[in-house]
Amino acid sequence: MHPGSNPQRATQSLSHEARGSVPRRRLAAVWLGFLQGAALLTATAQPIVQQTIPLTVGWNLISFQVGESLTPIQLASNLQTNGLLQIWGYDAVSKTWQFYKTNTPSTLSQLHPGRGYWVQVSRANSLTLSGPAWSGNVDLLPGWNLVGFPGLTFDPTEQLDLPSIFRAQLGSVPRVWRYDGGSSQRYVGYDSLTVPALNGLNAVEPGKGYWVFSLGNLSLAPTPAVALPADSDISPLQLDELFISPEPRYSGTNAGLYENQLVRFAGPEDSAADLNANGVLDGPFTQDTLLFPEGVNQQNLTIANTGGGLLNWAITSDTDWLTANPPVGVTGTEFDGVQILVNRAGLVPGTYLGHFTIYAASVTRQITVILRVPTVAGDYRGFASIQRVNGKSIALGKVDLNFSMFNDSGDGSDSRFRAVINRDTALLFPKDVFLYGVFFQDNDFSLTTSFESPTGDRNAPPYTTFQHGHGPNTAFKDVDLNGDGRLDNLNPFPFPIYRQVTLQGRRETPDRLTGNYIEAVEGILPAGQVIYLEGTFELDRETLEPTKKSIYNGKTTGSPIQIGGSAGGIISYTNTLTVPNAVAVQGVTATVKIDFPTPSELEILLRGPSGQTATLFRNGTALAPVETFSTALFNGTIGQGDWSLIVSWSGASGERGFFNGWELNLEGLEYFSAFGTVVIINHGVTNVVPGASVLLSGGNVLPQSDTAENGFFSFNGLTENSYSLNISKPGYHDRTVAFRITSGNVNLGQIALNPIEGLEPTLTAAPTIGFAPLTVNFTPLLPPATFDSLGTLMTALWDFGDGLTESVPGAAAPVGHSYGQPGVYTTTLTVTGTGGTLMLTNENILVLASGPNVGALPGATHFVWGGGFIGSIASPLATNIVFQESKRDMAAFDIDRYPQRPPESNFRPTQEDTDVNGDGIYQTYTPPTVGGVPTPDRFRLVCTLGGAVFGSEPARVGNFVLQAGRIED
Repeated sequence: MHPGSNPQRATQSLSHEARGSVPRRRLAAVWLGFLQGAALLTATAQPIVQQTIPLTVGWNLISFQVGESLTPIQLASNLQTNGLLQIWGYDAVSKTWQFYKTNTPSTLSQLHPGRGYWVQVSRANSLTLSGPAWSGNVDLLPGWNLVGFPGLTFDPTEQLDLPSIFRAQLGSVPRVWRYDGGSSQRYVGYDSLTVPALNGLNAVEPGKGYWVFSLGNLSLAPTPAVALPADSDISPLQLDELFISPEPRYSGTNAGLYENQLVRFAGPEDSAADLNANGVLDGPFTQDTLLFPEGVNQQNLTIANTGGGLLNWAITSDTDWLTANPPVGVTGTEFDGVQILVNRAGLVPGTYLGHFTIYAASVTRQITVILRVPTVAGDYRGFASIQRVNGKSIALGKVDLNFSMFNDSGDGSDSRFRAVINRDTALLFPKDVFLYGVFFQDNDFSLTTSFESPTGDRNAPPYTTFQHGHGPNTAFKDVDLNGDGRLDNLNPFPFPIYRQVTLQGRRETPDRLTGNYIEAVEGILPAGQVIYLEGTFELDRETLEPTKKSIYNGKTTGSPIQIGGSAGGIISYTNTLTVPNAVAVQGVTATVKIDFPTPSELEILLRGPSGQTATLFRNGTALAPVETFSTALFNGTIGQGDWSLIVSWSGASGERGFFNGWELNLEGLEYFSAFGTVVIINHGVTNVVPGASVLLSGGNVLPQSDTAENGFFSFNGLTENSYSLNISKPGYHDRTVAFRITSGNVNLGQIALNPIEGLEPTLTAAPTIGFAPLTVNFTPLLPPATFDSLGTLMTALWDFGDGLTESVPGAAAPVGHSYGQPGVYTTTLTVTGTGGTLMLTNENILVLASGPNVGALPGATHFVWGGGFIGSIASPLATNIVFQESKRDMAAFDIDRYPQRPPESNFRPTQEDTDVNGDGIYQTYTPPTVGGVPTPDRFRLVCTLGGAVFGSEPARVGNFVLQAGRIED
């Protein structure tokens, strides 16, 4: 298919070639409306990128994806060495050719990005162009089109498949062809019209031109969409409201972004959560601000292409402490995740502002970044002076306290932090001691821990020798408790010692901490007597960054691996090291040993467990036999998992070399996890128990809880120490489990809860009240006797009361169900076995509307005139729960509750209970009856707004009269 040739003719001579297609993630439907609220502005200046297109002697079918239009003479000037003979372009509109030949009158005056061109050169060459990345439309007319596709591929292994480009329109594009020049001199194609179909072309590449046969008019228009972390909504949560200008609660300058959209306005409690302080709690699509609180070094954003074709994007920063990884990319149907990273090194405590700009297609979006530098993290050197022992004034001198302090989380409102006493610089602490801290009032804080010093080895005279269980002195033998042949002297006593340390102090200045030191020592005195040491402490900051301790060192072993020696294509070798435990990474160093004669052909990448990748070496100067690289890209991440070193070479020279191994060093804190599953074992059948409350406590952590929604619970970020779990759930006996973390994660396995005996068969539900959509967890509690009576081969039929049912095998398995519409529901469980049938019900699942019921206007059975209501409505439910809801309705409103006033009321803790006869027992309400049919009381609601009368309705209890400000019988 050179200029003038027929593309159809070439299909008969092509062989089948298979290239591995790239897995793709389909664009979720929710993204289709992504741009509706996005803060996208017209682009002003995009970053400049460079594209190099190799040219072989003879004909080359190319396209370019950077810059604007250029003339053939400008193209020739960008060749590495001239030798341009001619250029041909095809016009799909007129179905004619235009050409350019040197020293010849020509018809081709302009070359455009996104179009394909035949270029003939007399010598091997490369075309280098600079400019903004092109992400324009690819417009196809019926018949043959000569085009190029957007998408600069910065990862040499990346491929983009045809379904990612054409999406649902691929059926209208039955043929796509590419020409490979050089030694190949061949066509590679996708053709669904031949028999059998050709599948040689699975992906497109930048710099290549393509013949595309279209059955109709098609346009591939890339459309960018960007999602960032949304603003938080601090309790009480806000309701969605329609934004209609003018809106006094909005203080921003871009009201058109929200016009006629559902938004949540910031409440008084949301001032810290409303990052841009515009009065609206921005969602992912309208967010324009990122917050990096203490302890957070990375935030993630997502870039998607909701249009067609391929989308180039790039991110730039206006400050050196703010970077993006990767800074550039291309996306088809997949979502591209980008890490926005900050580096606090060298910054004093405080708040900093910066910006990064996202360039995608023809739009740009500027994001403001708020960075908070931690006020406590760093290294501190100091001491504790002991003045009292068990309450008596006894000065014992000074205890070395050399701390490294770390923020515990990235939440700016989180006042917790961690500290480590370094054993290398603290004489009386023979092991690294982890403490848990919290600022509990302004700058007042506490640091606590408890730890055990195990029994120490003993070296008896003569001290020049140390042998397990031997020694010339029969009275005092050497003791080697663990048999490792070393004198382990973590404890000077031949018995374990337990120490509890507490520091209560105040941050006097940004760099000085002072306060009281308390230590309890147990195990030295008999009968469990405790020694209490009391004194004061002083700590002075030495660094803003805590000391980075090496906690993982790994290296490869084995024979050298040959690399190189392959001409053409990109060849690579990958070697992996596995970090076994969770590590909060604070520094990464890689040492690579390579012997290769042409380093300019090499690229070395380091890829972390979560997929983030750092470029260690690319087209650089000569590699020394040992080259060491340090990178901060992975700081703040968890290092557990596989770390891969990827060595790639172009193979252009055919040179050979050797990969002699590499070493990986991680610095930071080693964290561990404790996890397990809450279950119930009923007659040998094990089922998970969802919704159990699991409370973790220990000597060096503040109590923290986890709700085991699906039975599984997990606590992360734990250090070596003793811990205790308390598991509780209504209907079951509480369970306490003690465990200890020493050098790895702890799997507590299945923790079985025992149902409280003597219960009648019951169906529990939680929660029973909430806003739609409301997910309710149902748990059937069947005593053993009931279980036995049902026999075997049981099935459970669930009727959730909203028209949906579910049939599952077994009788005691809890289920969850989501109620999407407001209302009051009754759930029924019917259990059927060989021994009979059991029916359980749970009434009054109250699902509230998440917004006003605008459809419930006055009608034939209820009406209002001259009305309005501001106040609260309270109604007791059948489960003896009083639900109270504040409402504000004007002009027309609807009451969907069942107000009944029992003689005695058990209100929420914030209200006063009513006990009429003073017997301390809550008396349930029994409505009066007429002819045996319950007839609830009638109420009159009195208001100063004037008269309004509700007509009787079967769904309501009695008539309501709105008059003057009180409730009457």
